[in-house]
Amino acid sequence: MVYDHSTFFLDEFVQYYRISANRLDQLVILPKWLIEHQKELLDSEKSIADLAKLFGKTEGQILRDRATLRKILKIKKLKDIHQAWLLANQEVLQDSSLKKEEIAQKLGIEPKQVYRKKGQLRKLLNQPHYNDLVQAWRLDNQDILLSLHLTISEIAQLLDRNERYIVKNRMILRKFLGITKQDQKRTWVLNHSQDLETLSIEELQQKYNLRHSIAKTYKRLLIELKQNENE
Repeated sequence: MVYDHSTFFLDEFVQYYRISANRLDQLVILPKWLIEHQKELLDSEKSIADLAKLFGKTEGQILRDRATLRKILKIKKLKDIHQAWLLANQEVLQDSSLKKEEIAQKLGIEPKQVYRKKGQLRKLLNQPHYNDLVQAWRLDNQDILLSLHLTISEIAQLLDRNERYIVKNRMILRKFLGITKQDQKRTWVLNHSQDLETLSIEELQQKYNLRHSIAKTYKRLLIELKQNENE
């Protein structure tokens, strides 16, 4: 018996599959193993290594089995199928109003897969990765984020973020720039050394909008830096 692949999927076959709808004489014998495990082999969520371990085969054997199934079923490459899926579900994946669990439910996938799918879609669309977007935000707001004279609460309010987020990203940005808070203080003191030497603490407070304790600390730090230079 000959089956037409336009109406039957491989589940319906036992041994034979017609290669061409126009060539009744061209039949191919498929191993029963391929038929029984076609769904796993064509599952885009499973890696070659995972399948090889699952079935006790080499990765090369798995690749050949997949290629055989795609050829017989005239299936596009899994990469093309997956990209088509990402584009078809682009609106849901990029809907910022939906939680991870809601996206997973709408797309019929596991919640743990959502972030990976989002990243794959961004890559497909040549959009910057989330981490790149955050880093750009840090650098764009560097002056405020690393301000020595604003409180964490004030920075959070100015940048419309919570305080925990500000603390975390200040630390990440300083590490990226290779500086510490003490480095910033020394740089500020050296850049304003003339005013620190000539103005009173009250005058420094007024000119630079500093708290009394900070102005006092800067004056003391300048003295220490000059002493170190003379040693």
